[in-house]
Amino acid sequence: MYQISNEYRAKMLDQIQTHRLKGTLGGNISFTDSDVIGVSYKNQCSDKKVNVGSVYVGVLKMTFLRDFLNRGSYDKKNITISDGLYLGKDENEDPIWEDIPVGTFYINDAVWTSENMIDITAYDCLSLMDKT
Repeated sequence: MYQISNEYRAKMLDQIQTHRLKGTLGGNISFTDSDVIGVSYKNQCSDKKVNVGSVYVGVLKMTFLRDFLNRGSYDKKNITISDGLYLGKDENEDPIWEDIPVGTFYINDAVWTSENMIDITAYDCLSLMDKT
């Protein structure tokens, strides 16, 4: 569980919220939501029903607008992402964001589309525990 500020809690109740996405690819290449056209994250069960001792794997799917690495060099690279919530402005009129880590994922599949975008499927570290 991540600690969040009281300001974050208050902004979570607003009907209109402004979020941002940011992260790193391979540990050293930064990206923001302006580099991404689509993102989805979900946890999935490794079986059709919930079982004690089962592994529940987080799946991240992202579509990047541009190529960050050479083809073939995405395999097993990690993606770390965070979701930021806009809290307002400080006394200097600078924006205040509070970023919450979503997680670290390992790229399993990178597919180039005909529009030169990259569809990535990545799994969190629990996928390493999913053995037959």
